[in-house]
Amino acid sequence: YDTRSMKTSELSRVEAEVLEEYRKQVLVPAKKSKRQFLLAPVGFVGSGKSTVLRELQKKLPFVIVSADEIRKLLKERGEGYDAAHEIMFRAGEYFARQGDSVAYDTHCGRTWKKERIERLAEEISTRVFWIQVHPPEEYIIQKLRAYPHTWLFRNVAHAIENYRGHKAGDEHLALPFICTFDPSRADVEKQIEEAAERIRSGA
Repeated sequence: YDTRSMKTSELSRVEAEVLEEYRKQVLVPAKKSKRQFLLAPVGFVGSGKSTVLRELQKKLPFVIVSADEIRKLLKERGEGYDAAHEIMFRAGEYFARQGDSVAYDTHCGRTWKKERIERLAEEISTRVFWIQVHPPEEYIIQKLRAYPHTWLFRNVAHAIENYRGHKAGDEHLALPFICTFDPSRADVEKQIEEAAERIRSGA
């Protein structure tokens, strides 16, 4: 799939149905965070973004919207992935406007994604926390080799090709990361707790 693409036109009927279905299955915390925030991870496929966000979610109340989960729903309906990010951003906007903090489970290190997230933050008067998920390349390659390639990628070679293609096209945006995670290290729990505390304190 191509994370550089974004469908900006109106959603088709099927895509709108996917948005509605996805919104219903998103885990919404019982309590909202005292200070609302948007959480934007930067990291390539296989880096561990989903793992980091799920662990942070155990310590902080926020909603996760996932581009990959939306891709799966689109594929089940025989649709392409062009609208995946548009659906994700619309879902995130819905929850953010309800007062929930929102984390985007996608590689947010693209100019158009950064602009979309920052525009929403400005509209609802909240803050964006940028986090980097950056393990060694060997960790990512090994993870992609072990990944059960049932729908997102055709096979291991396709997954690795996708990773290397996006790495080569990285924009290297200068972002104010509040922390950098390395999921390959043994102290992941400590990394998670330190990041959660920085988000709580608004650091």
